[in-house]
Amino acid sequence: MTTTIIWAARALLLISTWSGVDAEPIHCGDMLHVKVQLINEAGVSPHDLTKAEREAAWLLLSLCVQLTWSSDGRGQGLEIHILPVPLVTGIDTSCLGVALPTLGRGNHAAVLMSHVQEVVAKHRDLIDTKTLLGHVLAHELGHLLLHTKTHSESGIMQANFGEFQLRMAYQRRLIFTESDRRHLLRNRNIAEAQTSSKN
Repeated sequence: MTTTIIWAARALLLISTWSGVDAEPIHCGDMLHVKVQLINEAGVSPHDLTKAEREAAWLLLSLCVQLTWSSDGRGQGLEIHILPVPLVTGIDTSCLGVALPTLGRGNHAAVLMSHVQEVVAKHRDLIDTKTLLGHVLAHELGHLLLHTKTHSESGIMQANFGEFQLRMAYQRRLIFTESDRRHLLRNRNIAEAQTSSKN
């Protein structure tokens, strides 16, 4: 009961916070509950990982999604890996992650930690590692939940995180948009099937 009250209070706070970003306040109705298996292959510190998880979970609330993180390896729900480096050569450093929403069950994604660290190194005055990692996690999970490889012109689902986007991210203003929420609502059955499927 207490947990429900806390989440309701957070949702009300977020709606008031986001009302200045979106044209309309956020009305979620029934939240989509999503379990995410997070595999930390890059050795991100527990402190930074926890902060990034919290940031991603906060961001996904703007998509009307409530995350539960897990590392038990039971293979249920969405699965995202934090890789130390890309698995293949030739990937531009502006690519911070990859999602496979149309491959197999569409429930796998990865973050490229070396690229995240490179962006932070270039823009230490704009962003820190845990904040950017949280945003990249949310972005890639967004691809899986929205079941699309395409990007948006605004919000967290933009293709590239330049200086403007990094500044917005640090200010917690780079979130999911009303268009993203409508897309998820139209495809909620796909998202529910992905998040309940086993690998």
